[in-house]
Amino acid sequence: MNFKSVLSNFTGGAGGEKGDTSNIIKIGDNQYKFDVFLWNGETKTGITYTSIQELKIVDDLRYFFSYGYMTFNDNNDFLESFDGAGDGKKIIPYTFRGDGRDYLQIEIMPQIHQNDENVSESSEKEKQEFCLKYTFSVYKIEEEMMEDRGVKYKKLYFWDTDYQFLNEMNSNFSTSEVTLSKENSIPQNNKGGSTTASTTQENKKVKNTDDFKRYTGDSIKALLKKCLSEKTTIGFKASKEWDKGGTLLEHSTNGTSKAIDDLQYLMQYHVSDKSYDYVPCILKKTRYTEEYTLIPITTYLKNTIYTSGGITGGLASGLAGMLGGGRGLSEDFYIGKLDTGGDAMGNVFKNSSKASQNSFNGANYNIIENYSFLKPDVDIIQKDVSTHFVHSYDPDGFFTCSIKSNNFKNSKKSIFNDNVKSLSDSPNGGTYDILPSNQLREENMSVQHVYASGLGIGQDFQKLNFGRNKALLASIFKNTAIYFRARGLTRRKSGTFFTVNRLDNQTKNDHDKAVLGKYFTTLVIHEFKKGMYYNHIYGVKSTTNEKQKFAEML
Repeated sequence: MNFKSVLSNFTGGAGGEKGDTSNIIKIGDNQYKFDVFLWNGETKTGITYTSIQELKIVDDLRYFFSYGYMTFNDNNDFLESFDGAGDGKKIIPYTFRGDGRDYLQIEIMPQIHQNDENVSESSEKEKQEFCLKYTFSVYKIEEEMMEDRGVKYKKLYFWDTDYQFLNEMNSNFSTSEVTLSKENSIPQNNKGGSTTASTTQENKKVKNTDDFKRYTGDSIKALLKKCLSEKTTIGFKASKEWDKGGTLLEHSTNGTSKAIDDLQYLMQYHVSDKSYDYVPCILKKTRYTEEYTLIPITTYLKNTIYTSGGITGGLASGLAGMLGGGRGLSEDFYIGKLDTGGDAMGNVFKNSSKASQNSFNGANYNIIENYSFLKPDVDIIQKDVSTHFVHSYDPDGFFTCSIKSNNFKNSKKSIFNDNVKSLSDSPNGGTYDILPSNQLREENMSVQHVYASGLGIGQDFQKLNFGRNKALLASIFKNTAIYFRARGLTRRKSGTFFTVNRLDNQTKNDHDKAVLGKYFTTLVIHEFKKGMYYNHIYGVKSTTNEKQKFAEML
């Protein structure tokens, strides 16, 4: 075995200090800054791109954190056993702790300026759009042995460090800890649970003897701040784009709960306010700034009116910043063959020229050579999009059942108003729901019974999450979907949109009416494998331009 080739798999890093200068490598036709470091609190060791067999980073809109795995060459346990120097670089053996405190620090940034070969001239705004920057915790380690003596690969599974800490930590959180101010003043509560004129207790911490129901959005922010900034030094940053919520809830941690349980509980009951129709919100940690956002799902969906290369519709400023401004929200893909002609990557982003040495055909990065197109599972349509009897025990001591707000008719109405209608390219409509109906669900002969506990003020709206909003989320995340692989771009992320068209000469057919069109990006995988970079993209289609003509059936 060539010693130098093994040594080149790792770069130096002593005593927890920052490692050597960034690795600049070429992937496909473009230069990248590619830094991957392992750090255990004492030793920081860089892993080079050439030693990595596979690196997958998953951006899934359903989860606030990113996750993935990395497989790299660790022949003869070199990472853990070698102590010395090579090529002028000091290398210290790395010892895996195995307690969630092995941190994997990743920073991958493409060259986007013509003469910036060291990828050092990018602005902060450009980094926010193009840079893959994360700190992960390694939660599982595997090894795969090859037939040759001493040859093996180490596989690290990882997820965001915040998620790791929230899984471990007892938060001992109560909504009474949420400070009241003018921005989150609490409405007085009448007997029936309705809200009237508000009273403000400015900058006052409510005592245990006071009413400590709080807006769910404020409670989520306070919980994350306590766990990530006060009980630890990880740090928590909340974006200005933060939904306070439309309902109040009283919550205290029980003895068996971890912080992640508190977060999931609060998110389960969180709905936006009336202006957003009491819909669920998406909690997300942005990948470069590490800011957290809590945004109504309809805010994502209402920013979809585009022309090629830009936005013509209105756009919330905070969401624009989160998604990379006017260039980050929509993309056109084409079913066809790769073209070997030349053009510049920078030209795609309108910030370079054809003279760039890192030239490639920009269209190749938007070519779909093969794809999977699937309808939703039967259980999703029959159970999620149906009438829900939402049973609960209200604060006045009565068992109640919410039916009308969560019946099939209102669920379909919400799907249209909060999803389908938002995706129309025309102010005059002409867009239809893609999900079929049948008599059993329309006539309430197939209903679901669910129980919701721990409801607070505005509980009728919280119950929507167990019925109507469940159908809405199914139409957004579990609907007709397309999956494909394309050459990789770091700027791609979930919560955006793309359209699918054809470049090939296939004869027009009715199936194309279903496949082609607009999709909401729910998941993007960044895959670096065997010298190439790909994106695996999952998109969901909720609408059609022609009304579905299914036969009426029981």
